[in-house]
Amino acid sequence: MSSEQPKRLAEKLRRIRETLAHTPEVMARHLDLKVADIERFESGEVPPLPVLLHWARMGYVTVESLIDDGQDAVVGATKRKGRDYERPFFCAKRALVHSVNKNHELKTTCAGCAEIIGFVEMPGYDGDKHNPVGVDFDRPY
Repeated sequence: MSSEQPKRLAEKLRRIRETLAHTPEVMARHLDLKVADIERFESGEVPPLPVLLHWARMGYVTVESLIDDGQDAVVGATKRKGRDYERPFFCAKRALVHSVNKNHELKTTCAGCAEIIGFVEMPGYDGDKHNPVGVDFDRPY
């Protein structure tokens, strides 16, 4: 087993960031890093494994494709087709905004509360199916 550093890692990390149309500042915010960290990693320093994993997930690529110089890291390659994996995030965010804004006890008759109950009590619940991803997550209930 070789202890060589991946030669194309920095290029692949930069390509993911640029494909996502993120500036170094935005990428740093997503990864909870400093802009200088992003610049170092895109200049050849190998990031810590948790950062590498998060970066790979953001680009829907495998960590292996990032570190294996013989593979291309095709952004979106691991994105699953036929299911919306962003919906739970937006639905959970909408439910949390609802709980802060309404400031009332959980009510089964309230659509916003029902969504919160779904996330808390139903394994595998992935949010309100009637709302497109990223659209009107701040809608009032």
